[in-house]
Amino acid sequence: MAYIGLFSMGLFVGCVVMLGFSRRRDNFLAPGVTVLGATLAAVMIVFLDQIGGVAADHKSVFMYPIGLITAMPWCHIQSIFAWKNRFARYGCILGTTILTLAALALALSPQVRAAVQ
Repeated sequence: MAYIGLFSMGLFVGCVVMLGFSRRRDNFLAPGVTVLGATLAAVMIVFLDQIGGVAADHKSVFMYPIGLITAMPWCHIQSIFAWKNRFARYGCILGTTILTLAALALALSPQVRAAVQ
């Protein structure tokens, strides 16, 4: 359960960070909130480690950056559908889907995690 929890936290923070960076940057507020959100997410992992929670075994922590990486293309999926080159568009959508399925297999299946290690 720790794997899916840290993966979900990575997805959430990744979406917040990507949406913060996709907004206008003419003021300090959008990038500042983005960096603050990423920092608070890292603090959450350290907090869980200190209280001996889900990250205490240090085996599930790798799911957090995988969640961050998985969230990035999904935040820009609307702009991917607007691409003119259909091979690039479908290739990116297919790659994003494969990445998401692989990440979910890592998060949900102990057999997949054992095979990767």
